[in-house]
Amino acid sequence: MTTLPRVLVTGASGKTGMATVFALIEHHSDAVQVRALVRQDDYRAHALREAGAEVVFGDLGDIRDVRRAMKDVQRAHFLAAITNSSLDHAVNFAVAASEQDLEHVTALGQWLSSDSHPSVLTRRTWLIDKLLTWVPEIDHTVINVGFLADNFMSMLGTAAQMGMLPLPLGNGSTAPISNEDVGRVVAAVLANPTPYAGRT
Repeated sequence: MTTLPRVLVTGASGKTGMATVFALIEHHSDAVQVRALVRQDDYRAHALREAGAEVVFGDLGDIRDVRRAMKDVQRAHFLAAITNSSLDHAVNFAVAASEQDLEHVTALGQWLSSDSHPSVLTRRTWLIDKLLTWVPEIDHTVINVGFLADNFMSMLGTAAQMGMLPLPLGNGSTAPISNEDVGRVVAAVLANPTPYAGRT
C-alpha cells in the first residue's frame, strides 16, 4: 500500500487557508493527506477536523512549532497574516522546510509585489517570494492574487450607506477573486506540483 504525501497548510484557520484545506480534502483526498496548522483550538479548528484534516497547533513565529508541524510532511503551503512579523514567519518556514527535505512548497503572493513598491508590507511579500526560491533542493510555486473579492464584500454596508464603494483603486482595473478559487488553485498545485515547479 502506497502512503500518500502529507501536505501542511499554514494559516489554515484564515479564509484562504481554510479554503485550501477544504479544496484539498474535497478534490484531492486520493492524492494527498492534509495537515492544518492553526494557532488555537476554536470553531475553525473544529471545522477543519470535521472535514478530515489533521489539525496541529502552533505559532509560525516559533521555529519549534513549525518544525513539529512539518514533521513527516512532503509538501507545504506558506500562508501567514500580513503583519510586521511575516518575514520572520517565512524564514522559520523556509528553515523547517529545508531541514525536513520537503519536495515542494507553495506561497500566497501578491499581484503587485515588487522590490520598489511603496508599501512596506508588499515589499516584504516580494522578499518572501524570493526567500522561497533560495531554499536548496525544494521546488516552489508562488500563487499571486489580486484584490480578494472578500475585501469588496466587507465594504458593501458602507457602499449602501454612502452610495459609493470607497476602495483605493484609482483609475486602475482589478480582477477580484474569491477565497474558494484561491484555495482550489493552491490545492491543485499541492496535489500535483511537478508542472508548476519554479513558476508563479
